Order: sequence, then C-alpha cells, then structure tokens
Amino acid sequence: MFADALGLTREAREEDFQLFLLDQQIREAEVAFQWLQACFCGGASIIFYNCDDNESRLADALEQGADDYITAARGGELVARCCALLRRREGGVATRRGLIELPPYRFEVISKQAFVEGRRVELTDKEFELSVFFFRNPGRLLSREKLLEVVWGGRLRAASRTVDTHVSRIRRKLDIHPGRGFRLSASYGSGYRLERVEDPSSAVLSHPDLMPHKFSHPP
Repeated sequence: MFADALGLTREAREEDFQLFLLDQQIREAEVAFQWLQACFCGGASIIFYNCDDNESRLADALEQGADDYITAARGGELVARCCALLRRREGGVATRRGLIELPPYRFEVISKQAFVEGRRVELTDKEFELSVFFFRNPGRLLSREKLLEVVWGGRLRAASRTVDTHVSRIRRKLDIHPGRGFRLSASYGSGYRLERVEDPSSAVLSHPDLMPHKFSHPP
C-alpha cells in the first residue's frame, strides 16, 4: 500500500507488478493512473475501486485504459474481481522485467529489439514503442489520442496521420495477421486494437499476401 503517487511510481520503476488498485477517492489516484499509463509499467492491470457511481467517469476511465471500475469497496467482490482479472492475464502476455512474449512475437524492451519466430526485425524507436504498447494491451481498444499521448508525448494533434502510418508499418514489418495468431485492426473513428485469433490455422487465407487481389495476371 502506498500513501501517495510518488511512493507508488518510485516502487513501480524498480519492481514488477501484475495489478495496481487505485482508490478513486484519494486525490492522487488520477496522477498515479496517468503516470502508470504513460510509462507502460510492464503491462500491469489497473483497477479503480471505491468509485463514484458516475457513468461518464466510468466510461472515461475505461477508455483511458483502466481494466475495471468498481463503485463499492466490498472486500469479497474486490478480491474476486482481482483474481478473475489475473486469471485472464494468464496465458496472455508473458512478461518479465524488460521482456514481452506473445509467441511468435518477442520484445526486449531495454535493448529495443523485436523478434518474430526468433528472427530479429528492424524497427525505429517509435515503431518499437508503439508495438510494445499494443502487445502489452492485447484485446484493448486504444484510441489515437492515447497512442499519441503515450508514444509521442501528446506533442502531435489527434488529426495527424502519424499513428495510422506507424500502425501500417509495424503491421507489415512484424507480419501481423491471423495466420500468426493476431490481428491489428482499426475501429473506425476510435482507434486500434490488437486481437488474438484463437485458431490461426483456419485464418491463414486472410493473410493480406494471399488475398485474390494481390495476384497479378500475365498480359
């Protein structure tokens, strides 16, 4: 338990955490939340509890990246929901300090190296940071505003095509497609989501290089 955001962020820099619980009634909870989101923090889940029964605030928290929003701080329910969230993480992102693995993808955060099936893939710094953020948040819809804030520090306008261009590049460089078990798709007007495909073998024909329009006919 941390008394303030400073103590939490200091410890988060040194240790690995699977889950953060933030009491919304504590003034510095929002500060801690923004820092955890901006600094990646190993892909740990974040739950707000003891929250106001406010639909708008709930929607904002989930849109910004919180994993759950609990209005009452009942002990039994809180523990159960934490355990359920941690169970869902198992079999998902395998993370250790400075390492993210979702086979066939592997990211070594400290050295900024990306691998696909053991083969190193050259990425620019921003491409790497964007890839890491997606693979630390599989299944989560990430808005363009959030991606700009986390990867570019909010220095670009939301209308910029920078995010779309970089997403296209990492999709191509990392060869992300259902045949490899993942889909990086756009949600019109909202953002992007990296999704796990449960049965890659049945989706191999959805690889962009196997689509009929890709083939040219001889003259």
